[in-house]
Amino acid sequence: MKTMTFILMSVLLLSLSACTDQADDTMREIIETLSVIEAGEEPKPIEPRLNEFDVHINASDPERFKHGEGFVRPSYYEGDETVTLEITLENDDTFREETIQLTVPKNEPLKHTNTLEFYNVSQYTINPNPLDVHYNEPYAIPYVSVKDFIDLLDSESEYRGVINKHLIDISTDDARKTLTLIDHEEAKQSVSMALTFNAADNTITLSDYGMLNAFHFSPSLPYANEVELYNYTKDSGEPITFYLNDYQMEIINHEGHVFVPLHVLNLMLSGESFNVHYTHDALYGYDAYGEGANVLHDFNFSEHYNSHDANDILMQYHYDFTVFLFDHFYGLKDYQQIDSYYSELNASDFTDFDDAHDKRMQDVFSSLNDPHTTYLNSSMFTRDKLPSISEDNDSTNVSTIETTLDDLNEMGLCSSVPTTHDYESMRIIELPDFKETTIQDFETALHDVDEDTDIVVIDVSCNTGGMLTNMVKAYSLFHEGPIDIHQFNTLAQTRETLTYQASTSLDHDVDWVLRTSNATYSAGNLMAELVRQNGAATLIGETSTGGANSVKQVSLPNGAVVALSSPTMLTDENYQSIEGGIAPDIAFDMEDFDQVDKLYETLLHEML
Repeated sequence: MKTMTFILMSVLLLSLSACTDQADDTMREIIETLSVIEAGEEPKPIEPRLNEFDVHINASDPERFKHGEGFVRPSYYEGDETVTLEITLENDDTFREETIQLTVPKNEPLKHTNTLEFYNVSQYTINPNPLDVHYNEPYAIPYVSVKDFIDLLDSESEYRGVINKHLIDISTDDARKTLTLIDHEEAKQSVSMALTFNAADNTITLSDYGMLNAFHFSPSLPYANEVELYNYTKDSGEPITFYLNDYQMEIINHEGHVFVPLHVLNLMLSGESFNVHYTHDALYGYDAYGEGANVLHDFNFSEHYNSHDANDILMQYHYDFTVFLFDHFYGLKDYQQIDSYYSELNASDFTDFDDAHDKRMQDVFSSLNDPHTTYLNSSMFTRDKLPSISEDNDSTNVSTIETTLDDLNEMGLCSSVPTTHDYESMRIIELPDFKETTIQDFETALHDVDEDTDIVVIDVSCNTGGMLTNMVKAYSLFHEGPIDIHQFNTLAQTRETLTYQASTSLDHDVDWVLRTSNATYSAGNLMAELVRQNGAATLIGETSTGGANSVKQVSLPNGAVVALSSPTMLTDENYQSIEGGIAPDIAFDMEDFDQVDKLYETLLHEML
């Protein structure tokens, strides 16, 4: 009997030992199966009953793991996440419990791809090929490979494409994509330049600011044959590095290609005048010098226009990209003594999307007190017309220009075309803008000046600016010889001088006068500065309002376009900004601008 009892006890102990070993092996198997998630692999499903054990797995975050379904990875933007799992094994003889922690990696980058048609509405000839746009999360931040973007902008025609790929050497080194300017006779700069996108340290480096335009075809501009840029000098600037970590943006090295947020690539590779405009469902290529201003408002009503709602990731990117844009490419940042626009631009104005979004955007940019900086069209999530600026918006320069123009209009002085007024031996020619047709009419009016005229007053009191080459053409009609335009690049911190020579000038033996007002702005302001520098005419009237920086249009992630003062700042001959306006040689109250006799008497008195 004792022997039988011993045998039964031994069998029971062996059975319990076997169950314990089996439980250990099963637990080990489950843990090894689940742990492959940390290496980025997807574990095979854990059955609810395994090796004669009931298996229960409870997760600290049920949204991250569900028994029977597996792991749900965090989004790319949420990042890796640690989850605690309580694993229990149970049968009639054994209960085993163990707790483990596993790191669930975020989703792989660029898992989502959308092939978008490209519609060219610019003066350039561009390959009409579709472009693959990639996303870490559906319709969040759009990414494009550097190679694909360059191929998109490459020309069909030798002369009318956006970029000339033959001028650059493109190389890939691990996580870096570098574009190097080839020393080529067609290159605009005969110097070594490079642009590098580095995914390893998440930076973009420019060896020279000129690289942003060095391999681009110039847009077709009026008077290009009559106004020649025959000399250009500049300082040798230091390399410029953009740290994208500071703006929550990322360069991604994936499957042998370097991917960059589309709007950043557009800023770096499209040149000064061209934009690739993104609306989720299509891409548009347009240029600021062609039909750009006309087509912007048409984007909202295109059959290819965005059909997706705004999302939090995209709207945060809209804010971060805009701050990046203004921190580096807004030419008045230092003039306004701003450290970063993160402290100036309210995040919720950008990230909150509701019916008032476009109105907030309009008011945000208008409040910068810079008439050059404006929100040009509504976002891709609405088909509404662009809202008007709030009446309580505090923009002193805009108000000054608008008030002055209203007053001059009441005097009948702001005509839409060059208009002449003769009094005694004085002829006044209104030059309201620098449009091509206006310059043609202005030239005709100057040709008509007769021998009895002693004083010609060129009235730019209503002129708020226009294209630089058109202004140079107009200026050359009463100035003979080279025309030096001085600039300071606020991003590169370099001084530049452009020397133009016009093929035509008029030979009139008269005293030239330029009349300015508080509405004289931008290219009108530069004409006043050239007159001051060269003594080409006597300045009379009021101090102009400034507008020293050239204008750059940039597509924003919300599908709108902003015009802003670019890093190219017009200066005097000492490279000091002319943003503060140009004071006249002879002060003349605007209230008397319609008093032609008083103007004539003042000029006779001051000029004799």
